Amino acid sequence: MVLKRLFAVRSALQAVIGDRRGNVGLIFALTVIPVAMATGAAIDYGHATREQSRLQSALDMGTLAALGSATPTTTTAEARAVMERYIAGDFGSGYTVESFEASLGRTGERLVRARVTANVPTSFLSLAGLRQVPVAATSETRIGDDEIEIVMVLDNSGSMKDDNKIGRLRDAAKSLVTTVEGEARGKVRYGLVPFAALVNVGSTRSGASWIDTSATSPVHATHFDKTISRLTLYSKMKGTTWGGCVEARPNGHDVTDAAPTSADKATLFVPSFAPDEPDPEEVCNTFYGYKYCRQVANYENSYLKDDGGSTCTAVSSTTSDTVRQSATCKYMGTTPASTAVGAGPNRMCDSRPIQPLTSDTVVIETAIGAMIAQGGTNIAEGLAWGWRVVSPGEPFTEGKAYGSRGVRKVIVLMTDGENQMIGVSNTKNVNRSYYSAYGFAADNRLGTTSRDGTVLKGAIDSRLATTCTNVKAAGIDIYTITYDLTDTTTRALMRACATSTSHAYFPSTSDNLTSVFQAIGRSVGKIRLAE
Repeated sequence: MVLKRLFAVRSALQAVIGDRRGNVGLIFALTVIPVAMATGAAIDYGHATREQSRLQSALDMGTLAALGSATPTTTTAEARAVMERYIAGDFGSGYTVESFEASLGRTGERLVRARVTANVPTSFLSLAGLRQVPVAATSETRIGDDEIEIVMVLDNSGSMKDDNKIGRLRDAAKSLVTTVEGEARGKVRYGLVPFAALVNVGSTRSGASWIDTSATSPVHATHFDKTISRLTLYSKMKGTTWGGCVEARPNGHDVTDAAPTSADKATLFVPSFAPDEPDPEEVCNTFYGYKYCRQVANYENSYLKDDGGSTCTAVSSTTSDTVRQSATCKYMGTTPASTAVGAGPNRMCDSRPIQPLTSDTVVIETAIGAMIAQGGTNIAEGLAWGWRVVSPGEPFTEGKAYGSRGVRKVIVLMTDGENQMIGVSNTKNVNRSYYSAYGFAADNRLGTTSRDGTVLKGAIDSRLATTCTNVKAAGIDIYTITYDLTDTTTRALMRACATSTSHAYFPSTSDNLTSVFQAIGRSVGKIRLAE
């Protein structure tokens, strides 16, 4: 029928044009008409596609509203009426409900499922007798069997002491738990990763299979003159034990949740151990009978005598700083000095241990309440461990398998500072930086041996960006909170790290941090469209 109408239109035009130009007019008519109709068809179908998108959006909002407002006494007809009001408001009245199903009881899965159709009028195609194009939309909203795994990755660095930000963070994080409990209809489990310069996995896990207890990781013995377990060195000293922190994994494993395995030693987690740095070396001069001395190298974590230990021999004044630092004999039977805050092998291990996923709100709120503010900032390591807590594989295995039906995985990442690795400008300092999750700058684990803290920060920023991408690729939603921070680079990183721009928050100290966490809690716990 459509073809007959096209030929009729073409014949009429041929008669007009043929009288003036003969064969040229005939060829023109035969070629222009199909092109014009094809162009018109594309315009009409483009319009129909946009209308289908509008119909789908209106239906999605309608099913969400129908289920969200329903009570156990709501009838199917009442739920359908709610849905139709939303569709009419967003799309208009030109639609038909082909099917509607609602299960609204107090027990079991609750759902609203619907299919609607509409006819979109055409413009150009109407010339060929096709006056409308049918479009359809289907939507399903459900609650009842969803399980939410939400891990809070929270900055516990020293700057959180300012203006009692750590106290406000404790209150805000607890409010997220309360909000999710009130909003979510399914099971919810919570995890917590307090982070500073390092992440604390818990000293009670010293014997875990994923801890490198045998010094087999390629970075385990980097700072020592013999291959020996760092846990063994801790046990040889007096008055100190391993604090529970670990270094970042080498060979690219720091930006993944790859399960640790003995087949790849680099996937194992190495206990943090800030080596005793060389004794202060002084250069002294006498001036008018007075002796003046100054340190040549500014080592900030010297807590043992270089020639100490039960098996050490005297260290010559000409012995290099590298040899002084790597000597393992000085740890045997000695007691670390505590002349500086955090000095010793646990240097930079300042945060409280990870709390794995739990459904016990008392347990998670207790862990939140125990957080303290101390030390530096490594957002990249914090996020990596948040991922490992929600991941199904080791080191923490509480997370459900990826792709499990009805399981949502969420990370809330909060910081008030920039990534940090403190460089040392003094060229006599062989380490080139303070100790960190990546060892020293001189170890080149960040792809640079620069002494410049800005360069080192940039390298960690790059790792953060990669980790963010990998986490989202695993199907995990990320909410970010950048608290009272003006650094544009970090703000951009955190915005890009979030699942969407609406998942990124930038409160200042004058804002109510609790309201931000509550907003995230409502977003996480809300009814959602079925996948």
